[in-house]
Amino acid sequence: MIHVNADLQHHYSQALNPESLLAEVDRLIPYAARPEDFAPIDQLHLGGRGPTIALLDNLNIKSHHSVLDVGCGLGGSARLIAERYQCSVIGVDITSEFCQLATALNKRLAQTLPVSFIQADATCLPFSSRCFDLLISQHCMMNLPNPLQALTEFRKLLTKDGLLILHEVLQGDGGPAHYPVPWASNEEHSFLIDETTLKDRLTTAGFQINQFTDHSQQALSWRKHHQHSRQQRKQPADLQAADKRPKHPRSPLSPELIFGERFSEMTRNLLANLAEGRVKVVSVILR
Repeated sequence: MIHVNADLQHHYSQALNPESLLAEVDRLIPYAARPEDFAPIDQLHLGGRGPTIALLDNLNIKSHHSVLDVGCGLGGSARLIAERYQCSVIGVDITSEFCQLATALNKRLAQTLPVSFIQADATCLPFSSRCFDLLISQHCMMNLPNPLQALTEFRKLLTKDGLLILHEVLQGDGGPAHYPVPWASNEEHSFLIDETTLKDRLTTAGFQINQFTDHSQQALSWRKHHQHSRQQRKQPADLQAADKRPKHPRSPLSPELIFGERFSEMTRNLLANLAEGRVKVVSVILR
């Protein structure tokens, strides 16, 4: 497990320079930021902010609820939840640089949010039993060699009526995936499971599936749109001050600040994997 974790951290951090990333954030967003300004670097799951909002808006989340985001990356979903529902959120990620950057991005927000970040392994989380009302995990399972161990840990941390929300990439029926992709540099470090296996692991961990939805076509359309936009978009001009913000701004940030030049190959492979049915994207709501 230590070897797997080291490989995983290397995959996500090999092209990442935290100081350079923050300098670029400050250069391109020199005003007090909103959470959505960081979306290209902190909402790396397929669909960005949209699927997260769609998943959560019907769950009746209250301000007194305690939320855990496992595999939080740079903290985009955690910040979204804290802002949108005014509840306390903790984000955890195995990559220490991600947790440090998530905390640094918080300090650049115009609004102080009740969200914090710590480094932790999804299979051994440093919290007391039954202390979270909601646990969300997006695009995390394919980085876990033993998803059942993580799911059992999730079950332990949720309150009696707590909910687990998964938004995951699964193995499709179209054959082995093309690599590299955003979650793995090669097949050796990817732990995709199929839908049947996921459902079996969820049941074994003690969860009841309330809703299981396939979002593969929406994810494919979203990825195609963003691929086209990246190809057509000119280098954005610097935004000099808050009062010069466009009426409908597109964040000038890019996932390349995290993945480097290999991000283009990753997105081409991801698009091909979706188009060829080699991977699928699902959401699951569970008790």
